[in-house]
Formats: sequence, C-alpha cells, structure tokens
Amino acid sequence: MAISAQSFINVANESLVSTLAIAALALGLLVILNLTVIRAIIRPLRRLQQQTQSLQKSEERFRFVLESTDTSWWDWDVKTNEVDWSDTFDAMVGRAPNSYPKNAASFLSFLHPDDVEPTRTKLYDAVENGTPYKTEFRFVHPDGTIRWIMARGTVQRDANGQALRMSGINLDITEQKLAEAALKENEATLRLALSAETANWWKWDIVNDQMYSASSFHDLLGRHGDELPKTWADAIALIYPEDQGKVQAAVEATLNHDAPFKVEFRMIPPNGQMVWIADLAALERDETGRPIQLSGIMIDITERKQIEDALQKSEQRLRMTLESTSTNWWERDLITDQADWSEQSDYLLGYSPDSYEKNQDTFYNLVHPDDREHVQAGVNLAIATGEPYQGEFRLVQADGNYVWILGTGHVEYNEAGQPVRMSGLNINITPLKEVQLALAEREALMQALFDQASQLTALLTPTGKVVKVNQRALDFAGITVDEIVDQDFWKTPWWQASEQLKADLKSAIHQAAQGILIRYDVENLGNHGQKVILDFSIRPIYDTDQRIIFLLCEGRDITDKFRIQEALAESEERFRQTFQTTAVSSALISLDGKFLEVNPAFCELLGYTPDELQDHDVAEVTDPNWVPFQGDLTQQLLNREIMAYTQERRYQHRDGRWIWGLLNVSLVRDAQQQPLYYVCQIQNIDPLKQAQEKLQEVNIELERLTQIDGLTGVYNRRFFDQALEREWQVAFRETESLTLVMLDIDYFKLYNDTLGHQAGDQCLRVVAAVLQESVHRTSDLVARYGGEEFALILPRTDLSGAIIIAQRIQALMDAKAISHPTSEIANYVTVSIGIHCAVPRPGLSLASWVKCADDALYQAKKRGRNGYFVLEDTPTSPTKVDES
Repeated sequence: MAISAQSFINVANESLVSTLAIAALALGLLVILNLTVIRAIIRPLRRLQQQTQSLQKSEERFRFVLESTDTSWWDWDVKTNEVDWSDTFDAMVGRAPNSYPKNAASFLSFLHPDDVEPTRTKLYDAVENGTPYKTEFRFVHPDGTIRWIMARGTVQRDANGQALRMSGINLDITEQKLAEAALKENEATLRLALSAETANWWKWDIVNDQMYSASSFHDLLGRHGDELPKTWADAIALIYPEDQGKVQAAVEATLNHDAPFKVEFRMIPPNGQMVWIADLAALERDETGRPIQLSGIMIDITERKQIEDALQKSEQRLRMTLESTSTNWWERDLITDQADWSEQSDYLLGYSPDSYEKNQDTFYNLVHPDDREHVQAGVNLAIATGEPYQGEFRLVQADGNYVWILGTGHVEYNEAGQPVRMSGLNINITPLKEVQLALAEREALMQALFDQASQLTALLTPTGKVVKVNQRALDFAGITVDEIVDQDFWKTPWWQASEQLKADLKSAIHQAAQGILIRYDVENLGNHGQKVILDFSIRPIYDTDQRIIFLLCEGRDITDKFRIQEALAESEERFRQTFQTTAVSSALISLDGKFLEVNPAFCELLGYTPDELQDHDVAEVTDPNWVPFQGDLTQQLLNREIMAYTQERRYQHRDGRWIWGLLNVSLVRDAQQQPLYYVCQIQNIDPLKQAQEKLQEVNIELERLTQIDGLTGVYNRRFFDQALEREWQVAFRETESLTLVMLDIDYFKLYNDTLGHQAGDQCLRVVAAVLQESVHRTSDLVARYGGEEFALILPRTDLSGAIIIAQRIQALMDAKAISHPTSEIANYVTVSIGIHCAVPRPGLSLASWVKCADDALYQAKKRGRNGYFVLEDTPTSPTKVDES
C-alpha cells in the first residue's frame, strides 16, 4: 500500500523537522544535511497538492534520508487496522520481509513485554484524545537482541474529527542509549572522584616523596597531626602487614605500566578495630613522561566485607545442612547440556569426584531403566511450562545397588524468556522407602490374619454398612466381597434364616454404635443351606479422640460342643507351643501386674532370662512416665466391654537403653468366664519410630524449601498464591477487609546494569528485610512476587492501616539510603507502591482484585515513582482515594 501524500504532509509539518534534528544529533547527519537540504524537503511538501513532480522528488529525498539514518516510515489505517511500513522496518525488527502479517498486532508482538502496554496506551491516546504520539520502546529480535526505538506519529482526521489514519517514523537510537548509559557511568565515577568535601582523598608527590590528605582521611585513619604519614613508606606502614605487598605491587604496576590503581586492603587504626579500604588512584606524568603525582580516594568498605563474610558463613551452614540431611544439589545448563552436582552425590553413588564427565546423558544413564522415561518426561514438562519439577526415582550405585531419590528442580529464563538453566535438590529417601516396604509387608500379613482369624470377621461402619469381611466367611456363604460392600450387614446372606434373626442383629449393631459391647450365640446361614452356631460379638473401635469409627464383628463356630472342648484343649496346647516358638515377644501377666511366664522372644527383646523376670512387677521394666496397664482399658477388658487393646509403650532393656514397643493386651478367662491372666504381645517398633522422626524432619525441611524464596528469605510466589487464596476465603466468610500491597524497586534494571547482579541481589535482600520490619502482625505476609517485585498480604487491614505501612516502608528505605547512581529520581534506591483494599463479596473475583493492586502500582510508577498510589474498592469499580 503506497503512502498517501496528505499523510506525509502532516508528518512533515508536525514531526519531521524535530525527528530529523534528533537523528542528525545521534548519527551525524548534520555533516550531510545542511539547512538548504532541509528547506528543500519541507518547501516541496507544502506545495505537494499543486505540484506532482515536486512531490515525487520530495518523496525520493525523504526515502534517502530514511535509508541513510536507520529510520523507517509507517502508515496505519485506523478503520481497517491495516499497517504498511518501509523495507527498513524489517531489519529494524530483525525479521525477513513478508514473513509476518502487516497489522497492529504484529507490531505489538515485536515489542519488549514491558513496553507493550505503555506503547499501546500512547497509540490509542493519540487516536482518541489527539495527544501527540512521541515515545521510546524496545524491539526484541528472534535471537534475543534488543534495539531501542524512538517513534513519532501524527493522526489524520475527517471533517467530523474522526481518526482516519496515523503515519509516522521510527528511529533506531540503540547506539545513543548505550552511549547515554556509558556517559552516566563515567559521570558517576567523575562525581565520586571530584567530591573532595566528602571523599577521603590523598595525594603523593612522587618527586619530593610527600603525602597530602583530606581531613576526613585523617578521621578514617584515626590519626592526626604528627601521626599522619608524611612519606609513601609511612603510608605503607599503616597497612595491615599481609596486605602491604599487594598494595606495593599495584603502585609499581601503575608507575611502570600505567595500570589502573584499584586495590582493596586492611588498615588498623590506633583503636585496634580493623578497617577494610577500597583505594582508587590516577597517575599524573610531566611532559617527559616522568611520574610526578599519584592522586586517589579511599572508601571504607568494612561493612560490605562483613556482609560478604556473613554470606560466606551462611552458605557454609547451608552446605552443612544439606550434607547432614542427605540432600545434594544439582544444576544443568540448558544451552550446552552440561551438568554439575555436589560431591555428596558422587559419594552417595560410590563414585570418586571427577571420575566421569558430568552431563545430562551421564545422569540419565545412572537412573534406573524403569524410571528413566518418567524422569525425562517430568524434566521436559518443567522446561516447557516453567512449573517446578518433583519426582521419585532410583539411581544406580557403583556396586550395582540402587538408592531412592526425591528430586526437585526449577527452570531459570533469560531476558528473552528462553529457558537457560535448571537447578534443584536430590534427597536420599531410601530409608523411607524401606519403611514403606516393611509397612506394606505388615499390611499383607495383617490381611492374611484377618482373612483366617475366625469363622466370621466383619468390619462395619457405625450405621451397620459392610466395609470388609474375611475370606473364610465369604467362602462359607459362596459370595464375593464386592457383592456386599456398603450393604446393610443384616441384609447379607448369613442372616437370612429368619426375620427375627435380622431384627436382633440390627438392634445389636445399634447398641454397639452407642459404645456397648455385644455378645450372644446366633445361628448363621451358609451356602447350600449349611448352618452353624456362632459365639458372636460386636465391639466398637475408637480413634485417638475416643470416637467410634468402626464396629468389629467376630463369630466363632460353636456348633459341636464336644468338638469345641477338644478344640479348646488342642488350642491350649498349640497356644503353649506357639507362645514358646513364636517370634512375637509374648508374656503372661497376672491380674496384679506380675510376670507369670515369658517366651524366648520376650527375653531376647529386653535382655533378661525367664528366671530374672519371674514374679517381678511389669512396672520395673516399663517407662515410669507410662503406667504398665491403662486402668480404664483394663477395666473394660475385665467387664467384657472390649476383647483387647493396643498401645505404644517404652520398655527398658537390661543394658539401660529404652525400646519402643507396640503392646497388645488381651484377657484369658476360665470356663466360668472368670479372669485368669493377661496375654501381652510386644512388637519392637523402635526402628519405625526412628524412621518416623527422620521422615518428619525431612518433610519439615522440604516444606520450608518449597515455601521460601532462596535469595531474599521471604515467602516465594507459590506460597503467596496459596496464602492469598486462603486469606480471600477467610475475608469473604468473615466479611472483613483484605488489603494487598504490591511494590516494585524503581529503576532496578539500571541498578543491576550499573552495579552488577551481586549488588542487585543484596539490594533485593535489604528491601525484603525492610518489608518484614514494616509489618508487625504474625498474620501479615511478605512475599517475593517476581524479579524486583514484592507483595504484602494484610488481613483485616483497612486503607488507613495500609497507608501507614506504605509510609513506614518509604521511611525505612530512605533511612537505608542504598546508593543508586543511575536512578532517574534519586541518588538512592526508592520503591513504588500500589495499594488496594476490599471486602470480598459475590461478583468480585480474586483475579480482578489482584489486578486492581497491580493497576495501583502501575499508577504509582506512572506518576513519578518513589511513592504510593491507592485504589479504593466500590461496588461498581475501584477509585483513587489517595496518593503520595
């Protein structure tokens, strides 16, 4: 689409002169374009409608200017949203010609994410309100390269004032931006060097070997008058002995090779408190090249060195913590595919460090073949989506055995949004997996015992619904458990002999659900009409809060009394044999709590012989903090209210150590149902207890690592989102106000570019500390929202309270006075704060509420930064109520 003549008349009249002037200053066009050329362009444009030939010549000149100054023109049809632009625009955005549609959406897609909304706002503001379109933004090339652009444009309107089209030019000002940044850095250095009133300046007259210095320098040294150094040797003598050689070598390099003099060293003033110094100096030579004077400034960096030392110690403590919890770090470069991991990983797997190449292929070869595919899939998903990675897998050791690992990781991105690095932790969970396997085996054993325990064993809900029935009873009735699960127990096949039988069972279940032990003889119906008589009981099962959670039904076949008597005698003999030969620690205890008989397993558990325990009180080997038998449960046994009970107890071994045991107590009666003695079985659960404690420690540490931002020590974004959802629900339920404060460090990118990322990281830590100091309630939450953004959740806080906190943050930041040499609003680090407060209600979503706080932050930055902006919630929309 060709550019209309009227479009460029407007552009030339309103913006071309200023644009060419800026381009000339930036790129040297003043050498090429003199005043006569500029007039030659403007004059024909004004006569464009009358002179077609002049128009063509003018357009040729204009095109020449654009091509020679890294400038492109553009023309936007506001009605159709179609856009046309010059061929130079393709190079400006780093795209091949005709590789994308020419429309506003394509233009916006080329912008840096931070510049999209500001540019869109200025475009539409110019169209709707007539505001001049004048802005700067960044284009992002496919390879991640950033180009700075200055844009100008003019809107054409019809007779009614409606916008028809918008035309303008784009000028590449990247080199100018880089020059400005370098100039600002040089100016900052120059100001520091020339600030003689505050700097600790010194001069060395090399020819006469005389030292001169500022009064503040004297205070720094803690010396005055005759104590001050008069010669270079005197000055060197004031330096810490171990650092004197380093300083002298730096001076010689400057004198002999004009090397920059920049050195850090220690000095000890008379008060004995060591001071760290950063010394910068410049050398002056005479016309013959002879060194005549060395001038410099000293900066006290003691506090910075102390912080670095504290950081080093903190990292060492973290390293010790990881080593003591079987936790190892790892990282992977997603560009080169190189990997690295801690030496503890090598030792865990039985390899010596540096004995093999560390890359991603090596790692996957160490993963168990059955786990490799799902580990690769999980890592690839994390890289593709940015979600944290977490998974369990096995790694092969040098001896062929495997260890179980809980792996976690997160992906890091560059400025262009490309994944460049992934790092995380590997936790050895092999002991936990072994405990889980043991528990699974124990569960299988318990299931086998349940299935064969009696003629009928059933587990019911307190309302009588079937949960589980032993296999023996199922086989007797000729049914499967799936046929009766969740069915009323009295409706199952065993109870269909009569309606009275079902009614009695239903009544018995109701009583048992009230905590009453039920026992009676009952007829039971089997497959093919078989019938047996059961000694049937129903007893409630309680949880730790003494609430009834299940009913346990047990039925013992007593069809043939004679056989029962024989079986009883045989059972007694089997019991004696089992008692003596079983691996379960067992003891018979008298009703007054004395040992009657113990089996070999019991003696092995506690280290005593049977004779040493005979007639001795159980309390002698039981933890004195625990009674050997709990009175209420023992009484229930005696009253036939329960058949047995189980509790955890500690027992003292003969060598004095304590052993955790799982105690099961039941009561044996004679033929007249009179109590005879207790049967106690103790299972050694000491390894399980230790594993549980270790697992709890690992879980606590793992939970902490998933909630805390590793750099600043405040809560991370993931925990913030979870906490915000909870607080929103609470505020909605309680009809209470909830305030969200969003904060952004002003010009933080310039801070990083100027002072480096280490300084940037330290700045983030200081700001996080300020935010934590600003809130005083335990319910208030500080989190790192992302990059240099932070967020505060303030439950039950109205706008006045939020403003107090915002002002407190600003006051603390002012007091910190963190130097920011490239800030455009202050010489120290400042913050912009957005505040939004609302009472959650139907129709108000959490997402829209968060957006209001984000909009408030945007307004705070738009209105000059270093302040706060407040949006008050109303039933229709948020409104501004205050700003500072």
